[in-house]
Amino acid sequence: MLKYLMFYEDRGIEISYAEGQYVWDSNGKKYLDMHTGHGVAFLGHRHPHIVKSIVEQLNRVSILSTAFRHRVRDEMLDVLSKIVPNKFEYVYLLNSGSEAVDFSLKVARKVTGKKKIIYFTNSFHGRTFGALSVTANSKYRKGFEPLLPETYQLRYNDLSEVDKNIDDNTAAVIVELIQGEGGVNIATKEFVSILREKSVEKGAILVVDEIQTGFGRTGTIWLFEQ
Repeated sequence: MLKYLMFYEDRGIEISYAEGQYVWDSNGKKYLDMHTGHGVAFLGHRHPHIVKSIVEQLNRVSILSTAFRHRVRDEMLDVLSKIVPNKFEYVYLLNSGSEAVDFSLKVARKVTGKKKIIYFTNSFHGRTFGALSVTANSKYRKGFEPLLPETYQLRYNDLSEVDKNIDDNTAAVIVELIQGEGGVNIATKEFVSILREKSVEKGAILVVDEIQTGFGRTGTIWLFEQ
């Protein structure tokens, strides 16, 4: 039998069942799930509406290339349109936060024709090669360097560093408005304002990673709305 290559430390608990905010192990012990699959199951496990929708879709078609249109995708885009500010016109669907970060960096370089990417201390954007290149923690980077070239780390909430380093060669600036992995560090409004102003001034794309803060976790659908 193949052995599973562990990505995380084995907690020694075999989960056999889950419902709502609780999970049960193979011995029947009940736990309050504050992990929620890294935040993915934030509506709880086996929510009846979600289960019903998944089963209905599987009974129609399980997977399609995006080369084909499908009614359910159009319905989802209609719902997203109601919670995304009007200034945004397009959406691209991906499997994970890391993939979304990689895509954003590729788009920034493609659209601007520039190479320089700025990220911040204590950041965590994922573990794929591109996302890891803008993740600050050395314990994740060790063994994989050199990563993407022309990525530069600045101090989080440092206005002077932003003013000096976002320049005409900058393709993208990527930031978490509240850093999760980095210790629940909150970006000041002054810091966010200068990021926006300098990005516009220099023709760079400002990428806001809301994997931790999106979908109502901070009181508005998206934290950047605040």
